[in-house]
Amino acid sequence: MKKTLILKTKENVVVFKGRPITLPIKEAAIKAVCIELFDDADPCIIHESYASQTIIDRFLETFDGPVKDVSLAHVKDLETWLDLLDPKDLYLTIEGKS
Repeated sequence: MKKTLILKTKENVVVFKGRPITLPIKEAAIKAVCIELFDDADPCIIHESYASQTIIDRFLETFDGPVKDVSLAHVKDLETWLDLLDPKDLYLTIEGKS
């Protein structure tokens, strides 16, 4: 089974539900990781995809064990890459397994 991420507001409004790879990531963050990993300021789609997956993997590594309505307020630099309004005010649930 694949993982499904659910991001909700404190009012329990779902602002994102989907596979991790479909999280909205800011273009500037993807380019920054492409430069970090590949020294590529004008990345191709393959480098962009790999950079997106790297960002998501780093994000998911910050959680240990089951995740149900966990506040994202503690996640470092979240607002620099997650392209959602007020990402620090969101709550995460992870369904399924990797």
